[in-house]
Amino acid sequence: GSSVTVTVERDDERKDFTVKRAVIEIKSALSKVIEKDDSKIGYIYIDTFAANTAKQFSKELKKLEKKNVDSLIIDVRNNSGGRLSQVKDILDEFLGNKVEIYRIETKGKVEKVYTTDKTKRNIPVVVLVNEGSASASEILATAFMDKYKKATIVGTVTYGKGTIQKAVELSSGASLKYTTQKWLTSKGEYLQDKGLTPDIEVNQKGDYYDNPTDENDAQLQKAIEVLIEK
Repeated sequence: GSSVTVTVERDDERKDFTVKRAVIEIKSALSKVIEKDDSKIGYIYIDTFAANTAKQFSKELKKLEKKNVDSLIIDVRNNSGGRLSQVKDILDEFLGNKVEIYRIETKGKVEKVYTTDKTKRNIPVVVLVNEGSASASEILATAFMDKYKKATIVGTVTYGKGTIQKAVELSSGASLKYTTQKWLTSKGEYLQDKGLTPDIEVNQKGDYYDNPTDENDAQLQKAIEVLIEK
């Protein structure tokens, strides 16, 4: 809440700016409503799975439901992963209690991970993935594919990262990140180096990379088409 004066030098001119100190929450879940052919489709993009992503996702989901969306797109394209606990908390919003969502293997010993919330939803969901979707993103997509009857996975084959890392801080102040475990799908499949093949494979066209828009995003448009048909 206190203030600090920052001096900025720009084009050989110095300017003073007074900035108020505050806690800045970085958004990792963003939402909007897509309306087409009398359908109202909710869309949530998840940039990464940070410590507060599930909380942000839940807030965005409730905002969309207040706008009476009839289906949902969850976009984890180019999301390289993050905290597995956040994936579990997001899945808690959909699957009901005691549903196996993934497995962790440590030195040959396998532990099953389950949802722990009674909340259930029944709206059609499309999860958008691509070659940049890795680790926690792949866990989210596989859980929807295996456990949520109204889910469709759209995009391209995912990255294929089936390992879990741990970070420790050394006495020098440096940190070391090393692999400690494997994660498996709820069916026991190990996706390392092969990734998840979506239900519907869609490649982007050249004009999307030149000037990306919702209109020339072939994967997004396919997701919209799938949900309208449902």
